[in-house]
Amino acid sequence: MSRSEPGILRQLALGALLWLAACSQAAAATTVAELQAAGRLQIAASLTPRNNTVPGQKMTLTLTIATDRWFSGGTRLSLPEVPGLVILQTEQFASNASELRGGSNWVIQRWTLDVYPQRAGSFEIPPVGARVRVNSADGDVDGVLSSPALQFDVTLPPALEGLQQWVAAPTFSVDQQFDRSLEELRAGDAFTRVVTFEASDVMAMMLPSLAAADDTPGLAAYPAPPTLQNSNNRGQTLASRTERINYVVEAEGRYLLEAQDYYWWDTTRRELRLLSLPAVEIAVGDGAARPVTGGAARLQLSARQWLALRPATLPAIQGWDVAHDAVVRPPKGTTHVVLDTPAGLHGKRLEAVLKIADRVLIPLQPSLFDIQATHAFVQQLQAHRRAPEITMGLVAMRVRDHTRAFDQLQHYLSTLPLPVVAALRDTQNYVQLAARGLTLWDVAPSRVERDLAQWQPLQAWLA
Repeated sequence: MSRSEPGILRQLALGALLWLAACSQAAAATTVAELQAAGRLQIAASLTPRNNTVPGQKMTLTLTIATDRWFSGGTRLSLPEVPGLVILQTEQFASNASELRGGSNWVIQRWTLDVYPQRAGSFEIPPVGARVRVNSADGDVDGVLSSPALQFDVTLPPALEGLQQWVAAPTFSVDQQFDRSLEELRAGDAFTRVVTFEASDVMAMMLPSLAAADDTPGLAAYPAPPTLQNSNNRGQTLASRTERINYVVEAEGRYLLEAQDYYWWDTTRRELRLLSLPAVEIAVGDGAARPVTGGAARLQLSARQWLALRPATLPAIQGWDVAHDAVVRPPKGTTHVVLDTPAGLHGKRLEAVLKIADRVLIPLQPSLFDIQATHAFVQQLQAHRRAPEITMGLVAMRVRDHTRAFDQLQHYLSTLPLPVVAALRDTQNYVQLAARGLTLWDVAPSRVERDLAQWQPLQAWLA
């Protein structure tokens, strides 16, 4: 034996002991917690961007789960609920990789979650639970890992102060097209307006909506349910919202589709930009120019037009005209009144309505702009001196069961301090019936059975 052989033998013996110790440690690890304590299973969390984030801007929460064994089953995440934050899992699968750590091969899972702050302030994302199944020396180990909590701040730049709605994204565009030339239109003609909103790093339900297309006397508007699409291209979320409004020219005259503005916070350049849909003037025949009343407090013409279409053979629903600046008072002898008010009602008009209202029902569609506007409106209502005397509720509109958009809408609704009275599905039944002045109760029940069932809790709430 040479002089170096005893040293070599001692090194081999030490290595064997270390190997046996590692094996015994792995064999003893019968739970996820023990594997984690032994340093053989790890979870880390990071958030980007961490600074200079504004309300509505997408943040990415990355969970990195690593082991020097291997994953023997699927991983499931449990997302926390944080007031003021929308946390979404838009990717159903992790990004898998492997890397060398300390001479050992580690298997890596990287999960990404989208985080959208809804207001400015300080936030903490609590631990995210990850149920994993990992192979150990004695077989599979199943359990829950918890990521570290993360704190961050969301700021409101001076340019956004005073604004109620904006899109925070790297790219945002709005475009409108018509399916035919608007020149030489005649009474009885129809045309379709298509408005498309597109943005990156947002969800489609967070895009703005076109202002309600109230009927103008002589030009009837029939909006279709919006089409929402989400896609993912190399980690970048792309969203679009398409709205189609069918117009029917009922009389000669001059009509105006008003200009609409949309605020965009460019997250790349960190500046506020304004996108606009230009006003469109439509001349039909030689009719005299018709004045178009603008402003958030204008009267709803849609309900009045619907009543005008209602067949005389059906049970009567009486309407009455209210002048723009008149105090809202129902006709003498009236016992029940439904007021179809415009969005954004405020000031004296809101005060007049609340003086006679017993119940306030607020419709809500799957749109972040609807959510933001409704948050502000609900706060305004609850601060009113008559709030304790008025029963208030929410109704979800144009929802589609068993879709991610509906799940996200339910999450949004849970953040509002009012009960959800009913959820009404997205169906052409309402469009077709409204065009004929009908209700669900004016046709065969078998035709609208699902819709009648959805209205039952709403009817009970109104009773």
